[in-house]
Amino acid sequence: MDSDAPAQIKLLFEYTKFHIGLYASLIAALVGLMKLGGQQIPDGLLRYLQVTLVCFVIAGAAGGVIASTISVDYMALVRQDAIGPFGFNVLSYTWWAHIEHFAFWLGITVSVVGFLIK
Repeated sequence: MDSDAPAQIKLLFEYTKFHIGLYASLIAALVGLMKLGGQQIPDGLLRYLQVTLVCFVIAGAAGGVIASTISVDYMALVRQDAIGPFGFNVLSYTWWAHIEHFAFWLGITVSVVGFLIK
């Protein structure tokens, strides 16, 4: 991270790192639950947990795009340039942030519905 980066960008970087850590922890917990507790999980619930896992991976990937852009070229976020993984710059920061948050909350919603139904 550039030492001259504005304070708001530094806060965004910390916020995004926290989210990535949260997604990694939730993904590890879900994989552990599905592998170790798989025998006790009803098949119907297992499908909900798998969808949740995919949602969290998508959220983590979107967060990764944001964090890597902040650390390399934070001005791309300020200018709302297209950013993306591996040089495939396809969406602005705002869209990646929407994808990250939507995928996370969709995953939470799917898992809650799965537990309520099963």
